[in-house]
Amino acid sequence: MFKKITIIGCGLIGSSILRNINNNKISELVTVFDKSKDVIETIIISLLAAILIEVAVRILVILKFGTLKEKGFIAISGAELPLYINEIEQKTNVAVKVEKEDQITFGPIKKGFRAYLAFGQKKCKGPFYELPKIIPLKAFLGPEHQLLPPVIKKTLIHQTFKVTKNTNRMGMQLTPRIKSDLPEIITSPVLPGTVQCTPSGRLIVLLADCQVTGGYPRILQLTKESIQKIAQRAPSSEIKFQIIEY
Repeated sequence: MFKKITIIGCGLIGSSILRNINNNKISELVTVFDKSKDVIETIIISLLAAILIEVAVRILVILKFGTLKEKGFIAISGAELPLYINEIEQKTNVAVKVEKEDQITFGPIKKGFRAYLAFGQKKCKGPFYELPKIIPLKAFLGPEHQLLPPVIKKTLIHQTFKVTKNTNRMGMQLTPRIKSDLPEIITSPVLPGTVQCTPSGRLIVLLADCQVTGGYPRILQLTKESIQKIAQRAPSSEIKFQIIEY
């Protein structure tokens, strides 16, 4: 359960999110700000929708998202889970036309870890990414990779790692640890896909909502496609790294 969720804009979608948060007891405290610009409201509500769907698929509930007051198009991508409009199952990874008063419902997750919902007045073409197999993950050498001993460099290539329970949209920790005595570095830029190595040998893969600087050695940098793949890996999923050149 979240300690606090803030909703900016409480129109159709915002109020639906609010009801579902309360009905499913997802947060201890919910605050609502109803005065916001249209663009900001759309962005924030879209993020909240993604968070709510992620919560729903993790705890395996059926989520009744809400009733539409305007017609348009919706699309859901990422994790594989059923999408229903008026109790009729729809395709995912494509734009689906919806009408005023349509009921949107999501079923439990089947595969993957996170799902994302988009809504618009006009039909758009993807790109939508099918949920791929995770192994291997392509990665470039990071700035501090050369500091690793040769045996550890080989371990990074041949070792199968698992995602731990310590994972969220900021990053995920992997197991097992590698043998490393790398010291912390001067705070340096990081970005989604950066693989950090802590002094204890724990590998941390930074994800979409990561910080912009970090003090751990940056030993690998995932490609854009690999970031999308690893973001769908649930705890206990296995991954491998494949080193590629720039």
